[in-house]
Amino acid sequence: MKTTTFKEFYQSLEPKAKARYAKATGTTTGYIECHLLYARKVPRPVLLRKLALASNGALKFEDLLEFFYKQ
Repeated sequence: MKTTTFKEFYQSLEPKAKARYAKATGTTTGYIECHLLYARKVPRPVLLRKLALASNGALKFEDLLEFFYKQ
């Protein structure tokens, strides 16, 4: 079973949904799109958990760990 990556999940959202998702995680769409979407920065564990929780089950904490630490 293929797991959705963070990038795939985020890019599938409509613009308003992206804004709601960013707000729910305590960050901005700009930060997500500039730093997180291409894994330029690795979020702290607290933000990783928020990203997973705000995805409403689309992403698990482990999925995010794999996405950001795949190297």
